[in-house]
Amino acid sequence: MTVDVRRSVSLETAAEWLDTTAETIARMVARGELAGHYLRRQRRVYVDSIVAYQDGHAIAPKAPPAPVAVKRRHAAETAAAAALKQFGIRP
Repeated sequence: MTVDVRRSVSLETAAEWLDTTAETIARMVARGELAGHYLRRQRRVYVDSIVAYQDGHAIAPKAPPAPVAVKRRHAAETAAAAALKQFGIRP
């Protein structure tokens, strides 16, 4: 018979991993953002809930900007621009 045991860490360790305080981790557990349990009198947080929290709050990389469409001139527009340039109206 095999028993699957979820690994857990103390609030302090979870706080260190998430770069916050143990009080913040306790509030996150109370709000249901992290799953935890008591071991004797010590509150602990399940490691898989920390990983799930990080995955759910990951910042996606920004997509590259869309390429700018090049506006093509019609033949008449090109001819008109050339004529204006001949008369010195357009540089």
